[in-house]
Amino acid sequence: MALEMLWPNNGEAAVLQSFRRAKWTSDAARKIDAERRLAILEDDWKDLLWSKICAVYQSEKIRASVRDYVSTELNPFKRIATELSTVYRWGAIRELSDPRLDLIARELWDECDINGSLEVGNLYLNALRDLIIVPQVISGKMVLSLLTPDRFSVIQHPEDPTQAVAFWYERASSNTPGANKIERIYADAEEWRIYDTHSNIVRAWPHNLGRLPGTVVHASRRRDSFFGETEFEDAVENTLMVGVHLTFLTRLVKYQAELQPTYAGNPRDIATGLTIGADEVWSGPGTWSTLDLQADPTKYIQVINARIGWVASQYGLSADAYHLTGGDSTSGFQIRLKRLPLLEQRAKQIKIWRRVEKDLFLLTAMVSEREHPVLKIDPMAEFKINFSEEPMQEDPLIQNRIWSERIAMNVLRPSSVKMEIDPDLTRDEAKQDIQDTIDERAMWVEKTREMQFPNDPTQPVGKSPEENGADGGRAAHDEEDDEKTTKVMREAAMKTLASTR
Repeated sequence: MALEMLWPNNGEAAVLQSFRRAKWTSDAARKIDAERRLAILEDDWKDLLWSKICAVYQSEKIRASVRDYVSTELNPFKRIATELSTVYRWGAIRELSDPRLDLIARELWDECDINGSLEVGNLYLNALRDLIIVPQVISGKMVLSLLTPDRFSVIQHPEDPTQAVAFWYERASSNTPGANKIERIYADAEEWRIYDTHSNIVRAWPHNLGRLPGTVVHASRRRDSFFGETEFEDAVENTLMVGVHLTFLTRLVKYQAELQPTYAGNPRDIATGLTIGADEVWSGPGTWSTLDLQADPTKYIQVINARIGWVASQYGLSADAYHLTGGDSTSGFQIRLKRLPLLEQRAKQIKIWRRVEKDLFLLTAMVSEREHPVLKIDPMAEFKINFSEEPMQEDPLIQNRIWSERIAMNVLRPSSVKMEIDPDLTRDEAKQDIQDTIDERAMWVEKTREMQFPNDPTQPVGKSPEENGADGGRAAHDEEDDEKTTKVMREAAMKTLASTR
């Protein structure tokens, strides 16, 4: 679908060409920014940090003195994005109302590793802000492809720029050295196309979906554009500046590790070819002394911590939650209280991913129905999604009581408890496991009664009912004798007390 089809050419051709150049330049800058974020997320940002240091410090002498101390060991961007990405950390339960289709769907979800794919997608979305998820059948298997904004571009709807009417992305057609070619994959509501590097169509085929063959995901609601280019940029800038300060902290520690020698006299009298350092012997007729240039490294550390704290608080991470402080006495309630802003962020994200899950199921079902050789799902099947909650950090006895009381209040199903304990179980498997447990427990109780097992395991096993009854009678008789003895002793003590008065 060409741009001219979306925007009729009512002006001069030069206007359209100018628009194309401006849009191409803007799109290239957006992709570069997305590449920067992805590089930081994947711990490959030393070159980015060095560029930042060069922008901050113009002196070539200073640059040369810090080049070997560039450090990327602190990565607030990655840490904050990871902390925010908890939607799929404890899995999700997907169910179809039709038991037969539910079984097929589970095989399909396992085949494309949907939980693992969407957990990574959740991280990419928080860091990069936009994502397209494309279900495809490749070599007879369902695959979920995650298109990040450093790879794809879109054609926006002429009446609603927040919507895309087509998208395209680039991929390498071969990884063979010397034969690496770049292909452009284009998709709209009707067909797929593959273009070569010269913009020639290599292949085109209809997908028959009647819609875009991908699920679009935004980290927040778009107002007037498709991409959220500036969102989360403060975390990127913060990470680069933290890297700058950490680099200079490392340089400071190095230069303060040794005292600096000073010389009062003619510098020509000093032996040449020596380097500054305590391991060198210096000579000269002048006066030698040392200079102790000690700056406080904690000032750098305070600045670094302050910067991390500032940006962390912007996204719901308190200082305690970021540094994970807290002693062993911290209760589960106190931990959740500190993490409350993060839980609120998770609740907002779940609203987004619930819609995404429904659209992705519909699209996956349509693709499977048309292209999968074995696993086919009816797109009209009733679909339910339940995101597993964060486990409660409580004492096991307290946790058991909470479960028990919630079950008694009819607000929690026993099968839900079983699935929380073992997230790999489906609802039916959890129910069956509970039933097996009840049956096994009933059998154990029946055997206990039949074999006359006592409740006290220290007592002999296998007594007859008559013997147990006799034991009970003797026990009752012994108890009665104890009460009589106690009464006699009490009366004797009272008489003795009265005589002493």
